[in-house]
Amino acid sequence: ELARGRTMEAGCLRPGQTRAYVLSSAGKPIFARDGPDGEIVPLAGVMQALFSLARDRDDDLRHIHAGGSSIVFLERGPIYLVAVTPPDDPPQAAARLLHFLHLQIVALLTGGIEKVFARDASYDLRPLLTGSENALRRVISAGELTPALALGSVSYLPLAPPARALTAAPSPYAASRRASHLPAG
Repeated sequence: ELARGRTMEAGCLRPGQTRAYVLSSAGKPIFARDGPDGEIVPLAGVMQALFSLARDRDDDLRHIHAGGSSIVFLERGPIYLVAVTPPDDPPQAAARLLHFLHLQIVALLTGGIEKVFARDASYDLRPLLTGSENALRRVISAGELTPALALGSVSYLPLAPPARALTAAPSPYAASRRASHLPAG
């Protein structure tokens, strides 16, 4: 059970809501979408143990279904990312969201973060990310609200009805070219 009586049961997740957690390979919490760092500390040890267990077995931990939720794992070097989603959300969409979250972290901290972790696996990144939490939360929210991001597709362009009618109408140029290539007769 998490602080303030919240649990990771399915009842706590709204449809489409994703909880995201980021931790170091040493099990140190880096970021939690919802709430203070104190809430991720008990979970960070469990998540790190799952990653270690999979590595010891030469396995690639991708996702599991537990407690009415889907839990998706992504390992990017010394950074572990975990998403908890409703069970009907596709794990691939959550994995893509975690990938974008990792890219945002690297963009905020620069790519040299792997070197820092190589020197000290228990390095605490939280001070470096102070003030960036909202940017990380916006990445997660965008993944929930923008299907194109989660699906890796092209976003649609909303058009007013007059503009839509104009684009749907055949081009007079194309119509005249087509007619000139038709056989006479």
